[in-house]
Amino acid sequence: MGALWSPCANIAIILIIYAYRKYWVWLHMAFFTFATIITLASSFPILAFTGMIPADSTQNYDDYSASVLRTHYILGIVACGCVGAVSLIGGLTKLLNICNTSTNVILWTRRIHTWSGYAAVICCKVNIYILGEDAGGWIAIDVISLLIYIIWCYICWPKFFKLEGRYISPKYETAIPGIKSLKELDQSKGYVVFADNVYDI
Repeated sequence: MGALWSPCANIAIILIIYAYRKYWVWLHMAFFTFATIITLASSFPILAFTGMIPADSTQNYDDYSASVLRTHYILGIVACGCVGAVSLIGGLTKLLNICNTSTNVILWTRRIHTWSGYAAVICCKVNIYILGEDAGGWIAIDVISLLIYIIWCYICWPKFFKLEGRYISPKYETAIPGIKSLKELDQSKGYVVFADNVYDI
């Protein structure tokens, strides 16, 4: 589960930055659909049959204290709820696009999907850290991934891939004369009226 929600989830999040590339979006959707199925399928039996460990229990469970497992259990419920909600909202966002729904509705749904997605990923990561199994390694991977993301998006991309404006024709600084009536125009020429301007074609 650590590999699923640490390096793999980090890559899937980075993919969605380039949402204008259709295949990258499909990869993002495919991964998180797979992650959702695996997470819920493995978590529900634990939630259903293990149950909540009493807070005052002094017993150790496979080298874990009762307080650690209790925290893991509670956060697991939150994580499963977030993961399920993110998947449903993501599917709804796609459906709204297909149905040509109002742009504002789509944007708000997408924002909810984005922020609930971050909440789900953070909950899953923290729940893995709590158990302590290879937690140092997973934290290191996440920190390195975050640094790569920051360096790429805020340093490399603006510096090396910045789009600069280019004039496709010479720019002329000429005064545009004003007219009070269309009768003042040369009637032998063609004109285009756009906004408050009349253009000679």
